[in-house]
Amino acid sequence: DFKQILDAGYRPGFTRLSELDLVVSVSKKVSLLNVPARALQAWDSKLITGQVVYLVLLINFGTTYPVDLDNQTSGQCRFRVGVSPRYKPAHSAVAAAFRAHSSNPYTKGEFEAISLSAPLDALLNDKLGEIIHVRRSNERVGWAGAEQHCFEAGRSDETAIDKKLARAADKAEKEVSQTLPADPMASLQTAHNFPLLAFSYLVRRFVACPRWCLNCYKRCDQTITALKPFVCESPLCLFQLIALGLGPSLEHEITTNTASVDLLVQLTYIAAKENGLKGDLLPVGLELKVPRDPLANVDGTAFEGDDLVDLDTLGDDMNKCAGVATLINELPPISEMRVWLSGEDMTADERILNRTRKLVDMRGGTVSISAWRLLRWIVASNTSYLKLIEEEDELIQGIGKECRQFKLVVGSPAKEHLLAESVKAAQAKDRNARKFPTLFAWHGSSVRNWSSILRQGLHFRETINGRAYGHGVYFAKDGSVSLGHYAAPAATVWKNAEYHVSKLAAICEIINLPDEFVSNNPYFVVNQLDWIQARYLLAYTANAPGHVQHAEATASASSSSGQKKGQVVKTVALDPKHPLTINNAKVLIPDVGEKLQQLEDSLQDTPEELNASDSELLKEPSGARSPAKGTSSSKGKGKERAVSPAPPEPDTFEPADAERLALVRRIPPPTKPSRGALSMITKEVKAMLKAQKELGPTKAGFYLDLERSDDNAFTWIVELPRESFEEGLPLRKDMEAKGVKSILMEIRFGDTFPFSPPFIRVVHPRLLPFINGGGGHVTGGGSICMDNSLAATAHLLTTDGWSSVYTIEAILLQIRMAMSNLEPKPARLDSGAQWNIPYSMEEAIAGFRRAASAHGWQVPAELETFAAQG
Repeated sequence: DFKQILDAGYRPGFTRLSELDLVVSVSKKVSLLNVPARALQAWDSKLITGQVVYLVLLINFGTTYPVDLDNQTSGQCRFRVGVSPRYKPAHSAVAAAFRAHSSNPYTKGEFEAISLSAPLDALLNDKLGEIIHVRRSNERVGWAGAEQHCFEAGRSDETAIDKKLARAADKAEKEVSQTLPADPMASLQTAHNFPLLAFSYLVRRFVACPRWCLNCYKRCDQTITALKPFVCESPLCLFQLIALGLGPSLEHEITTNTASVDLLVQLTYIAAKENGLKGDLLPVGLELKVPRDPLANVDGTAFEGDDLVDLDTLGDDMNKCAGVATLINELPPISEMRVWLSGEDMTADERILNRTRKLVDMRGGTVSISAWRLLRWIVASNTSYLKLIEEEDELIQGIGKECRQFKLVVGSPAKEHLLAESVKAAQAKDRNARKFPTLFAWHGSSVRNWSSILRQGLHFRETINGRAYGHGVYFAKDGSVSLGHYAAPAATVWKNAEYHVSKLAAICEIINLPDEFVSNNPYFVVNQLDWIQARYLLAYTANAPGHVQHAEATASASSSSGQKKGQVVKTVALDPKHPLTINNAKVLIPDVGEKLQQLEDSLQDTPEELNASDSELLKEPSGARSPAKGTSSSKGKGKERAVSPAPPEPDTFEPADAERLALVRRIPPPTKPSRGALSMITKEVKAMLKAQKELGPTKAGFYLDLERSDDNAFTWIVELPRESFEEGLPLRKDMEAKGVKSILMEIRFGDTFPFSPPFIRVVHPRLLPFINGGGGHVTGGGSICMDNSLAATAHLLTTDGWSSVYTIEAILLQIRMAMSNLEPKPARLDSGAQWNIPYSMEEAIAGFRRAASAHGWQVPAELETFAAQG
């Protein structure tokens, strides 16, 4: 499996958290995933940092590998998606990722979450097993076809797949297949490699993430090509996205992209004040509470809770727009939010307490939840990429300093690929396009329209300024046209805006085939949306006197305007037939290609070598691997005859005698045992007795006989044979010297098993305590306690660390490994005659409580019952 993963261009890794938690990681450098850098920046700033970043999938297989792909059970494998500077995160980070009941499974600098982590985690954990099963059961059904079936509402497990719909879904996906990874299921050699299947599916969902809903995983509205992932048209999905905080982190956007958030809030406010929000552009379904008569509250004055109603219940769009404007007026300035979140104004006491600040606590919690919820919607529903340009060598030359320049990308990542393909096609048939493949032009629109443009992209479904030159998106060669007639100024401003916007215009890149435009004089009119890509958004402020006019008057200034003295900015060669101008003065576009290439080259270094333990897994075994019992090595017409296992060698283990067994107190079985618990305990008994019969107690590592517990299935007496410990271990030597043939243990199950852990203790012999130089992770009361890299068995047996998928056989193996561990000190029998004194239940429980308290673990509720039983 690892070799196939490497052959596919990915990096495999293996981390043993414990015998119960075996984790395989698969990763690939984000820079090699065929996603445009602008899209990565739009999705999450952690994806493109100037340093090497790996997209990492962690798969916790529990105790079973490989996975039976045709008989997977829910929760058998657990998944975590994140990014890391290394192909495999550190052991501690992997352990934290799967720690039970952890509020933050990620580790800063080692394995970090991105904005897509939560929805991708949920998708893999909830649906991957089912999707793979559908594909394996239906030949020629691809990922999209299987998803179409699995995500269908109201479908039961018995519902047959609709082959026609599945084929249609697979056909639609072929449109973007050039950006998707190879399908391992298409080859018989890799079709059973679960880690490879899982990571290939993850990469497919990652590189084309804007195609799918963040909440229900279904295909989004295909008429809107978004750059950033969002939700489908379902009101429930929108509500859950905003209420549950899925998608991009609002706090992260505010602290790292303050100017863009400020602009987005202003655009929504202006659109609301000028009744520009209509239909699906309104934030409905979010349970936003607004004044009953919002038109009377447009100035943002405080309103009483008794006068609040749901925004959705307001009669018309005008009232709903007024309600949106009222909520925005509640919000503090975005720069104040940034200061609050970054802690710049923290007191010394707050810094000592290391408290994490939340937006809802700003200004003493006086800002309504509805206002914060609306802000989250404003940021999350912006599916374009918008970033203030601060590097002077990236500024457009010839514009002057009277406006803010933003990088702008609207449309899906696949749109960038389609633009590149269109460039190749244009160069193949047009001589001028070979030298100047694209041209740049202006697009102006009323400020109130830009909230919609940033969410839905440039299109020509609505006629706003007339269609005198045909149907399409209109562009001007000179900026004064777009900023004059078309970019109607805003009639209002948001009172808390940092930079009051009055006019907006975009500069777009277009395929240089003007003869094929709907019109090319006096304006460019383009009806092929794949030929258009927005690159810049220019925002002019009302604060500057004569803002736009002043910009036009000074536009003829040197093209070096805005750059440092003596600094030479490399610019893009533009077609002299179609120059970009403002007020007839040339405007130059900075050429950032070389800068981006240097960044990409820094990320394309030699692959990180696999560490020693992972490389070891790639070595060929010394002998041929024999088929597993009862299985065939192929899926051909005939099956190979299963090889009968050799009879086990006679086991010389002698169970404890009656005198030693008397050290364990017999307790009666529960009078009304839980059926669920009894059923699971019976399964555990059968599994252990089967292993014991096939291997013998010594090789199995335990001896169990329920008759010794007076047939009480809820209390077991188990022995760990002396010979099951490696020869030469100090513990085994001590046992041989004293004639001790086994470690005698007691296991008690509660009524809620397997959802709560059993209580396991050593009864005899007594081991040397920690305080006297003992080891082996056994406390002074006979409990097991470890918190090192081997595994935290004591933690596994607490409410925090327990999982219902753990088996008792695996737990006993873990305990035996803990006793065999020589670090920090080896386990030994207690000195003198103390070794022969059995542990009492009271000692065990007291030791367990001490260990749990020291580590902050929660003890099972049944512990009180066990203590009362004695």
